[in-house]
Amino acid sequence: MEQYAEKQVSRRRLFGALLAELGNLVLPAADADTVLRYVRPPGALEEKALITACSRCGECINTCPRGALAALPPEEGLAMGTPYLDLRQNPCDLCLECTRVCPTGALRVVNREEARLGLARIDRGRCLGWQGTLCQACKEACPEKGTISLMDASRPRIDSMRCTGCGFCIEACLADPPAIKLTTGSSVSVPTTQVGKEVGKVD
Repeated sequence: MEQYAEKQVSRRRLFGALLAELGNLVLPAADADTVLRYVRPPGALEEKALITACSRCGECINTCPRGALAALPPEEGLAMGTPYLDLRQNPCDLCLECTRVCPTGALRVVNREEARLGLARIDRGRCLGWQGTLCQACKEACPEKGTISLMDASRPRIDSMRCTGCGFCIEACLADPPAIKLTTGSSVSVPTTQVGKEVGKVD
């Protein structure tokens, strides 16, 4: 049984290595304003480097205490098998366990103070608070106290210097779909892979 498990791990690593080599040939470098469909774990390398370095071993996914990490499906092409976060379903508490078990350096070990997944932004056109409904769901859910403040007791604003992009506000948002999106770009000093789709006017 042990030998079978070892063979399975070896196969996954070999498959990951082959995908990585192919990625070296065809993946363009991402620029500073790239917006992708998924959010990478803390400490992730830039997209091309991550796809190249990741062995698809699944160690980061298996070790995540919140079950927040999953492997990208085959339809994501060269990125298949690499880890991502679905922050709407499972926010990241930045425990950084995933960075400690990564055997290839695809996820770098970082301090919690350095860990940023992106920047949460509010779509005022969808936010209940900005539409006149008394709502403080995002402020109450945010683990980084002082990051979300309220204007007139209901309209939230996010401090871009404090936001880690953890996603607790996205999970708590009562709008459907959530009025808070995770974004990044030239104005945010985090990898360009740490992104969610951005829709509408954001704060």
